[in-house]
Amino acid sequence: MNEIIQKLGQPVAKEVKIAAVTRLNSRFRGKPGLVKMSLENTDQKILILRNKHKLKTDESYKTVFIQGAKSRIERLLENNTCAILRKLPQGNQFRLTGNGRILRKTQNNEDSEVDVPKKHSTQNDFSDFDSIRSRTAIDKTVNQHGKSFLEFLNESKTCVLNGRYDSNKDNFTCISGRGKSVVDYMCVPHDVLELCSSFQVITTRSVIEQNNFFQFLGDRSKIPDHSILLAEFKTLTSISEYSSSKIDKFKRFRLKSIPNNFFGSDLRKAALQTLIQRIETTRETQSHVDNIYSDLCTLIVDEMNCKIPVCHASRKTRKRHKSSKPFWNEELGQLWNAMRLREKQFLSFKGRSSTRRRFREEFQQAQKSFDRKLRQCERHYRQSFFVWKSIIWLHQILMISGTKSESLDPEKYKTFPWKYTVQTVKS
Repeated sequence: MNEIIQKLGQPVAKEVKIAAVTRLNSRFRGKPGLVKMSLENTDQKILILRNKHKLKTDESYKTVFIQGAKSRIERLLENNTCAILRKLPQGNQFRLTGNGRILRKTQNNEDSEVDVPKKHSTQNDFSDFDSIRSRTAIDKTVNQHGKSFLEFLNESKTCVLNGRYDSNKDNFTCISGRGKSVVDYMCVPHDVLELCSSFQVITTRSVIEQNNFFQFLGDRSKIPDHSILLAEFKTLTSISEYSSSKIDKFKRFRLKSIPNNFFGSDLRKAALQTLIQRIETTRETQSHVDNIYSDLCTLIVDEMNCKIPVCHASRKTRKRHKSSKPFWNEELGQLWNAMRLREKQFLSFKGRSSTRRRFREEFQQAQKSFDRKLRQCERHYRQSFFVWKSIIWLHQILMISGTKSESLDPEKYKTFPWKYTVQTVKS
């Protein structure tokens, strides 16, 4: 290393003093490892980096590459951390090490690592500078995606609601036969966290049980693996602001009857052109954007009131629910209850891994049994329904042709339409 320093020039050789030199382990087979050199101060490092271009003119050292051990971003973070420590009331009791850790200064010159504010925390979604409530994570799995997500939350000053409220209402957001995990989060800024009054995770199977949605289950409508995230927030807007403007809640537009001259008048076209010009010129602040959006909505609603027909619907006029599944029987109900019991055991158990694995396998087997029986019942019903429709079609043909059929009675085979024989009697 002394020869390289000499090649940088006599002024550099006089000022630079090497404190230590270490060769690192090679990362490539057949090539030597990198050489790490420590200097006495930062000025010597800057002097070497400013004169390293002189090595390009030397045949022996033109392939030598010199760079600092820390990038510009790392140096910037280090300088910012030192500046923050200097401004803290007890910041002079800590120091920043070369690898980025903050250690406490002791009288016997021994450093002890403490839990002080850091740039990123691997356990929390906030730094110690932020005064927000802590959270209890029920999913202890750590991977690179989670670390990147925590870094994003720290950088954007946002936090997740999962695990910050009633622990009895917290649950895993993805539950299947392969396992359980928390993969769905609800994130809010730090200043909005205090407006949230409650948060809970509701599994889809509990929703189906409480609302009796068994009739909607089928081969084409399976139970989702992901749960529902429900949060309640306190509003900052008074309801009296909207009391003056009465909105007709039961007014519906017939959107299928939009005429061809919608926004076809010259007056509406001029109003739209004015809004476009305002968007291009006056959109510096959020209030300008809100005003433009409000005017656009008013213009569209006025045009809809003039051109689109309206149907007045009452509260009783609602879409009818689908009819219940005719193939749902007592056996499916028993399999559903058994699956729910295995699911609750699997979610609530926090003991040995072998027992937890056994509960997961039992839940997986119960889920497969329910799905298999559900597909079987739905398949038999579809086959029966197809045969019954075929009987109706044949019966109508025979009635048109003047042929009477005593056995092709649709009401006779409505219950078990797959068991029938055709006997025709001429009139």
